[in-house]
Amino acid sequence: MGRFLYEWADRAVTALTDIGDLSPRRYFFTIAVVLGLLFAFTTSDDQGGPGLFHSLLLWQLQSCLPMALLLIAHMGWSRFRWFEKTGPWVQLLVSGMTGSLLFSPLALLIDVVLMGDDEALSLSEMAGEFWNLWPPVTLTWLAINAPFVFGLRLRGAGVSSADDTVPVDSPEEGSPSPGMLAAERGLETVPFMSLIAPDMRGSVLYLQAELHYLAVITERGRSLILYNLRDAIAELSAVPGLQTHRSHWIALSQATRVRRLGRQGVVEMRNGDEVPVSRRRIDEVRRLLESHA
Repeated sequence: MGRFLYEWADRAVTALTDIGDLSPRRYFFTIAVVLGLLFAFTTSDDQGGPGLFHSLLLWQLQSCLPMALLLIAHMGWSRFRWFEKTGPWVQLLVSGMTGSLLFSPLALLIDVVLMGDDEALSLSEMAGEFWNLWPPVTLTWLAINAPFVFGLRLRGAGVSSADDTVPVDSPEEGSPSPGMLAAERGLETVPFMSLIAPDMRGSVLYLQAELHYLAVITERGRSLILYNLRDAIAELSAVPGLQTHRSHWIALSQATRVRRLGRQGVVEMRNGDEVPVSRRRIDEVRRLLESHA
């Protein structure tokens, strides 16, 4: 069993070396699981330390719970305008300390239940736990977000088509109108484009919110930046577009057709990707595409 877990951890670490194929959610929780495994294997070998399975349970809770709380904290703070106006490192520092604060009572509870500690869950104990937790938790949070803040580029394929989709009437594929192209040529001045590597900038095809990150898909590829979908859409006000789903926005000039996929729908983009459309917006998307054809 131990050998199997070591091999699984090795495969997980290998997967992280090709991070471009991972979604943010999978990336963060893969790191959490791997860290939990590493700590479990280390502490279970200590003299008088807990057994392997006890250590696995303990450290998976100690790694996955704070990761979830860090993500929740960051997305919660993202609802406030002042938070969005700060730089990415300040945002991560604030959410890192908030996640540490939220995890402090849970960490004490885990120690009491799984480690048999007889510490009382008092305010002084929680304050001490927070003081011990926030430096390593926050530094880890900064470190695992650093690749994206520094402009890591992601490779990504569109949503695969399903055999049972039902096509619907849609405009014939054509070239973007001159007005749309003129608007898109001014994208270099859009604030969030400065966070994207220069060789990846270009006409925006669509945006996709992924946890507290924003995937920006341009004609040159896919980039992931620490940004808010709401603000990015506002900055693209000069580009005719539409929010097709709570987590997606498309540039109308880059869409070719709409078709149904089960109870919802998808928009086919010029690069071959497919963007989900909520059921209540299928008719609106089709109508806008027809008017811009």
